Amino acid sequence: DALPICLGTDSNSGTISCWFRNGTDGTHRTLVNNATTRINLAFGTTNKLQLQLYTSASALLWRWDSTSAILASSGLHHFMMSWRFDGSPVGLIYLDNVAHSVNLIGAPTTGTVDSSDSNFYWGQVNAGSSLELGQCYYSEAFNDLTDAAVRAKFVTTGVAPVDFGADGSTPSGSQPIDFHNNPLATWHNNLGSAGNFTVAGTLTSGTDINVAGSAPDIVL
Repeated sequence: DALPICLGTDSNSGTISCWFRNGTDGTHRTLVNNATTRINLAFGTTNKLQLQLYTSASALLWRWDSTSAILASSGLHHFMMSWRFDGSPVGLIYLDNVAHSVNLIGAPTTGTVDSSDSNFYWGQVNAGSSLELGQCYYSEAFNDLTDAAVRAKFVTTGVAPVDFGADGSTPSGSQPIDFHNNPLATWHNNLGSAGNFTVAGTLTSGTDINVAGSAPDIVL
């Protein structure tokens, strides 16, 4: 159920935005990952969202767990986060356009995320579990999500989708390295600047996130 490519370069900044719906409570479900788990955004068996970002030398840059569970019954959610690990490291997390409460395990620190590692994934689930994903966006640019006007480029104040444009360039003015927004048959084709993905497993249509120019979610 994974869609692997190599993103090409490492970076000390980035932004992730996607829509998701949990499919199976109490199972491991991955939103974003790469081969060595130096980028990993996932749900554990406690149904709490977990993040870890590392350098290529496995030095921890940022790690946290949600303070509360996000259950399948809670429906469709929008998630976005942005980070900048320069001289003044910062990490920002928003769920449904509200700052997301987390238990900080490792505070943001200076360094470069190993995003060029092979096999970058959107979605990966264990047998018997499922997860819906839609409008998946990964950029190596930092976005100040504390600014409501910046967040409005990714999600409306009423927590509805925004049209990112054909190549995902609308939010920031430049094409992200990875953007998935096609209908099911070509969902794995990357509309961003990196290469296309290869489907491993099976993708099926999920819930329509109801925005002009945006495809339905896919189920992994």
